[in-house]
Amino acid sequence: MIRLACLLALLLTITSCSSGPKEREFELDYKVINASQKVEPVWLEDIKKYEGDSGYHYFLSQSENRNRRLCIKSATARSTAVIAAEVSQEISNDYTEITSLDNDSEEVKTFYEKLTQTVRTKVSGVRVKEQYWEKRQKKSGEELTGSPYYACFSVVGIKEETLDRAKKAAQESAINLAPSDKKEELREKFED
Repeated sequence: MIRLACLLALLLTITSCSSGPKEREFELDYKVINASQKVEPVWLEDIKKYEGDSGYHYFLSQSENRNRRLCIKSATARSTAVIAAEVSQEISNDYTEITSLDNDSEEVKTFYEKLTQTVRTKVSGVRVKEQYWEKRQKKSGEELTGSPYYACFSVVGIKEETLDRAKKAAQESAINLAPSDKKEELREKFED
């Protein structure tokens, strides 16, 4: 009997120590009143979990509006901006690394804006693959406040070839915008 009690105590100790990290819980400042699906899509947390067609790169864009139709349209329209921002940020990081400029400098901000415009002109053929919306209302404590609004999300896909062309155009634009003494170093960075 004592052996059984000791064995049980040892088993409980091992089990409780090996349970691993616990999932964090957050208190949201809004309540979901309605949604387009009963279960929140897995791609909402991480777009890499979206299983789409091969040969496409996927992005998540989002929007908020009091009107559901306008919210969905806005989330879809913002997809090009999301793609342009991601590509531009990647290239801008390389630029600041080579030039040793501060990310918050006016030169880098202007550089980033010009790159974003270049990428936007090269992005075409973006396809909406999935959409999800939630009707929400802000809350303060347990009390709902303000008017309900919609949060809308769109998964958009762009062909890898098109994305690569946009990146190459942005890289060429970056090289042209770079100071003369940094052009070659930047070109080498992009070739890596």
